Amino acid sequence: MNSSNDAQTIVYTLLQRLERETELYDLHTHLLGMGNIGFWINTILMNQTVLPTNKEFENYHDLRKNVCRLVWDKNKKEFIYGEKVDELVQYLMKESYPNGSLERLKKNINALLPGTSTVFNDMHAEDYKLIRELRHYGLTFKNFSYDVILKLEDLVDGLGIKNTNKDIHQAAIEEKLGFHTCASSHRPSFRYWVIFNARLQHFEIVYGITVEELRKLIDIDANAPREANKLARAHIVNAFSMCDAQGTLARPVDFHGFHGMFTPEFYPRRFALKDSIYSQRLDVLAHLLYYVLHRYDICSPPVTYCEFSVGVGDLTREWVLDVLCSLSTSARRSTQSSRTNSLTPRNNFRKLLCDGYFPALQNAVNKNAEDEHQSMACVSKCVYKFLAGFRRQSIQTDLFKNQAEAIDLLNEAPHMAIHLMLKEIKRSSDGEPTNKDGCFYPFVNDLEKMPQPEDKNSAFHDWVVGFDLFGDEMGFPYCPFVAPEFINYVVKRRSCNTSFGLRIHCGENVPFADVDSSAYRHFAAHMYIVFRCLRYLQAKLEYGIRIGHGIAFQRILDGSMKNSKHRKSSVLLAEIQSHARHQALQLEALLNVGVPIILATDDDGIWPIDKCTKDCSGHHSLSGEFCRAISSQIINSKQMLEKIFEDMKNFPFYTEKNECCMPKSDSILFYDVREFPVIIHPDIVKYIMMRCTDNQLTGKFCDDFSKIHPLHDDYDTNSGPPLDEKEKNELEIWEKTFSRLAPIAYVSHCAEKSEINPKLNEDMRYQYSIIFKDFPKLDNVLADWKSVYQQLIEPNIMHKSQCVSTQSAENVFFSESFLTSTIDQILTIVLTEEEEKR
Repeated sequence: MNSSNDAQTIVYTLLQRLERETELYDLHTHLLGMGNIGFWINTILMNQTVLPTNKEFENYHDLRKNVCRLVWDKNKKEFIYGEKVDELVQYLMKESYPNGSLERLKKNINALLPGTSTVFNDMHAEDYKLIRELRHYGLTFKNFSYDVILKLEDLVDGLGIKNTNKDIHQAAIEEKLGFHTCASSHRPSFRYWVIFNARLQHFEIVYGITVEELRKLIDIDANAPREANKLARAHIVNAFSMCDAQGTLARPVDFHGFHGMFTPEFYPRRFALKDSIYSQRLDVLAHLLYYVLHRYDICSPPVTYCEFSVGVGDLTREWVLDVLCSLSTSARRSTQSSRTNSLTPRNNFRKLLCDGYFPALQNAVNKNAEDEHQSMACVSKCVYKFLAGFRRQSIQTDLFKNQAEAIDLLNEAPHMAIHLMLKEIKRSSDGEPTNKDGCFYPFVNDLEKMPQPEDKNSAFHDWVVGFDLFGDEMGFPYCPFVAPEFINYVVKRRSCNTSFGLRIHCGENVPFADVDSSAYRHFAAHMYIVFRCLRYLQAKLEYGIRIGHGIAFQRILDGSMKNSKHRKSSVLLAEIQSHARHQALQLEALLNVGVPIILATDDDGIWPIDKCTKDCSGHHSLSGEFCRAISSQIINSKQMLEKIFEDMKNFPFYTEKNECCMPKSDSILFYDVREFPVIIHPDIVKYIMMRCTDNQLTGKFCDDFSKIHPLHDDYDTNSGPPLDEKEKNELEIWEKTFSRLAPIAYVSHCAEKSEINPKLNEDMRYQYSIIFKDFPKLDNVLADWKSVYQQLIEPNIMHKSQCVSTQSAENVFFSESFLTSTIDQILTIVLTEEEEKR
């Protein structure tokens, strides 16, 4: 049998094994990334049963009652029934609010519609902002829309309009969607509307078009299809899924075009219109859940457990969480045996479904079962939980204000980006709380909005089983989970749910750059920051850290990168590689050493998995992903397949019996933030050294100092208020550190030129005696430097040392981990340690 037949036999055997598997777990997926174009366009947008028109709402009272706006009573912690909501809106429309007496309206509403009075009062909570805007635009509640309004700004993002001139946005949308091809009497038009934002629970004014108008633009008559409608539909298809320009399944060349375009092609483009829809109609989230869970049920094998990532803002809104939890199965109801799941059976939205509201969702719950718990349960057998997602771009710092500036920082000053992250790690290690000016304060602020672990009665804890860091990674390698508030929260949550964990998207959307690329130092600094964050979290939490994607680590660890000793940024990657050698993290060895690896769907909608390559029955979603991996021989042995099956079931962030299966590595190194090498560019050392000495420096050396841009004035002891005890200690540490490093930096800057110019040699010795008082002896440092330069730095000699890497004698990176030695031994150690390892 030839090799081709052997491979086919293996594929057939593994597919047979896949069919025998009884269940799968999907541990990496995003709820709003789910739902293919069939769902979002056919099931939602084109379906008037789900999204009726304004005229239908106006004509049918029962429709307004049954497909009601979801208004949350914050006092009773439940949704107000549709009848009361309809009475409020109809009364405001009748009175042409805000015309007339506001006090009279308040009095009548309190008397006639007491259940909605708090909602009405909330309309005026922000200094009558809504009233001012209504009067500014000449609107009343007669301009209220029951139909969903697709906002102008969301259409701009969804249609991929890149022109930044807001004045032409509307024209660009109208051209793409073919407004001009419609008869003037039926031509859609942008206008201002009053809507109820159910996501934020307030009335607001928006500018856009109705879903009814969009339907007319993208509806294709099978008997007489119009090119304009087909083109408009293709544009809308691409607002939900990654497709080609025709709105059909993307080809490899299309995927290549998307590569490196996370922003804006993936986000916000494929999410913007979803925001417009579900912010006004929260029940659409239940439709999405039902669709996804049904797909899981009919997979072969079925998916019986899933962890959806959802933005932390939505999960901390009680009313949104109530809808998201409404389709739970009655099995595995609580992560804690000491309490019941407070959302079962008293989930309010599910009760609305059982009472007949939202007719299009009636198949989602089992209304005929005799047992109360079963009658309130979703018909799906899949158990699902949530991860609270934090968007990594929320970091605040004076070093950058947007993504372009964040990328520039990594390109032009990687040492400052590294320092930014290491400073936060050091603060966390010292237990310093995050203050309002801290980089990660926005994340901590979101964390504090969550129910705290001490709140034993919070249903939030039953449903949210971990955190997720997501968003465009390009320019943002920084991880807020290192903040002490996050670490403390995780530790406390594990007292009840021992499997509570962190998922960190990293090494996913950073462009790989080898040593001959100008982007190499960006890549090296980015991955080094990611690595340091992961290693710190591993040391503090020991387990429960899941890396999302991480494909860039493969290029660093698999030996495929070119020799990089001529690039100073290589010391960063060398540290990662050294850690991998000690920790057995090479990707090819992951399975052999038992590191858990899982296969998941991620965004099965934006990147739809509707079938496998072999068109096997039931092979969609996660089972389709397994089939693809087997058919392409990514999974190429029974042992590998069995291990992945085992890992996905052993390592979720929630287990029915609350038994933690997370591995605790015996190879975790003792963590002390001071033991980690801090990469310091000599120019930084020289600048600080200049500021801490007198003004006797002269000549070329001093001129070089003036060209270095100051980083900060924190250690200028000649000005400002007196230092307190803590600041004095910090200054002492800095002075000791630089007293060891500065002579080496000085020699690395001056030695080569002084060798060929006697005058420079004389100047170097004079200045050295002034700066360092001739300690350590200059000749000793020079001798060591020459040895290092000859063995490590000359371009015709390659060496494996990770501790010195340079592009020229003036630009050298040293690892601070070697500063524990005496100054005249440092460079010798660099040489001898590598020889001893051999």
